[in-house]
Amino acid sequence: MIRHVLVPIDDSTASRRAFEYALTEFPDATITALHLFDATHPALYADSTGGSVDRVEAFEIRNRERGASLLREATQVAAERNREVETVLHPGTVPDGIVEHATDADVDHLIVGTDGRPNGDRLVGRSVAARVAERVPVPVTVVGDES
Repeated sequence: MIRHVLVPIDDSTASRRAFEYALTEFPDATITALHLFDATHPALYADSTGGSVDRVEAFEIRNRERGASLLREATQVAAERNREVETVLHPGTVPDGIVEHATDADVDHLIVGTDGRPNGDRLVGRSVAARVAERVPVPVTVVGDES
């Protein structure tokens, strides 16, 4: 029996579908929505100003606020279905942060969204979902966005 499901949340359609899938398919499980934010994102360093300390702090604050907003949205979606959801906003990188949280939080199933595009969210030819699935010690369900 699945007791605890982890769903990484971002602002993608696939992520929203993965969360909705978890709510529907695991009605008796604890659902945890996880959003990771990374203050060292490469886009910061592509900036022509060179990424000053103030810009790093502003970037991290924006990412925290965006993540908190996404988790509030997930909580609201769960409440509309008479469900509660645990939320975790944590610094970290994808996929490492997902694998770390799934391992440390006594999760027994992971549901992750993927957009299915040939080059979407890929690094060195492998999707984030694939990299997580091969490293996480629990079963993984991959949900696409159907676009």
